[in-house]
Formats: sequence, C-alpha cells, structure tokens
Amino acid sequence: HALAEIGAVTSTAQAFSKYLGQNGSAYIDKERLTPRQAIELIHSAGGIISLAHPIQLRKQNRAQLRNEIKNLADMGLDAIEVIHSDHRESGVVMLHEWADRFGLLKTGGSDFHGSNKLHIKLGFAQSRRRIPRSYFDAIVARLRAG
Repeated sequence: HALAEIGAVTSTAQAFSKYLGQNGSAYIDKERLTPRQAIELIHSAGGIISLAHPIQLRKQNRAQLRNEIKNLADMGLDAIEVIHSDHRESGVVMLHEWADRFGLLKTGGSDFHGSNKLHIKLGFAQSRRRIPRSYFDAIVARLRAG
C-alpha cells in the first residue's frame, strides 16, 4: 500500500511483482529455521509459540495433522490456533480437543490484514464468531507464570 501511495507502483500486485515478490528487485529470501530452532529461540526471548491455522499445514489426513501437532507439542509448542476464518465448526471442535489433549493453549484469529479482505473483521473469525477472552487470559497467565 505504501508503495502505491507514493506512486512507485500502481497497485499492491505490482509492488509484489516489481519489488517484493520472489523475482522482485528488493526480494530477500527468509532465513529458514527448523521448528525446534524457532521454538527454542522464541522461548529464550520469553515468548509463547502458537501454531497459526494448523488446518492449512497441507497434511493428507487428520491423523497426520494430529501427529504433527503432537510432535510440535513435544518440542515445546505452547498453543494452537483453534479458531480461524477458514476453520469449519468441525475443525474448531477437533482442534479444541487436541489442544486439551496435548496441554496446549488455544488461540484464535480473524486473519484480518486490513482493507484488502473486506469480508473479515478484526477480532471475529468467520465474520460472526468472536474469539473468546479466555484464550487471551490464559496466555497472559502463562506469561506471568514464567
């Protein structure tokens, strides 16, 4: 948006194709960390790790997804995103059960990215489901406990 606002490009899409995308002149590849490295780094900084929209991990079936979440929990994962704009009710129920089974905090998100996703409202998943305050309170309690 900023590049379009100053007239450097005509659209966000052009900003990515010309500058920010993989073939763009300003593109810098991300440093890739293993899950274990990321978990250790975030924990060393006093943070909590939540796996965002786990249903989008491209696993072939629920058993593979459950095993991946279990493995990450064993490495120190703290939370999983239970509620997300793309999660159906059955997925929310499944992830809630897995969070309880693996001792994980629950998080939720609307996937709000500003005005480019008009159907998504900040703080609401699926434009109608509010993220429970209890999720936030549990994270704060964990941080305070150290």
